[in-house]
Amino acid sequence: MRRGATIRLFASALFGAALLSACTTINPRHQNAHVLQIVAPGTGRVVFETPIRPGEEFEISYVHSVSNSPVTGYFRAADDAQIQPVGTEFNAFGPGLPWAAEQIERRPDGSLYVPQTDDPVRDELRIWVSSTTADVFRIRGDTIALTVEGDSPRLIVIRVSRQTR
Repeated sequence: MRRGATIRLFASALFGAALLSACTTINPRHQNAHVLQIVAPGTGRVVFETPIRPGEEFEISYVHSVSNSPVTGYFRAADDAQIQPVGTEFNAFGPGLPWAAEQIERRPDGSLYVPQTDDPVRDELRIWVSSTTADVFRIRGDTIALTVEGDSPRLIVIRVSRQTR
């Protein structure tokens, strides 16, 4: 084989390998990703969907209806496409908030944080949202308002599923 033909063959093989690699490489941010969905259970309509890696965290914030103070729940996608509670941050005690005196951490801003490392994983989170609680979902710096119009609260479901692609 001539030298020019060898160089062209090598260049073609290198280009082909690069093209194959580019076509089959998955965005590293979404490797081994599951899919997180926010669903309106009455209709089954998916309101929001995004890839989520096992171990990746998201949060849900709202204004507590009794204490009228902000509450944020922190969650993590588990390896088995479930949801692991991580902790809850709040400024004032109110009905339904976790309370374990030995676990409460006071943060520099004065808020309280309760880690929830012993809580069981969940298949889904079922959350009542309303116009008075200003519910917000956050992941990777993106914020999705969950608040609904009108006086009636509505149920939403947050779930993580195995990616089927």
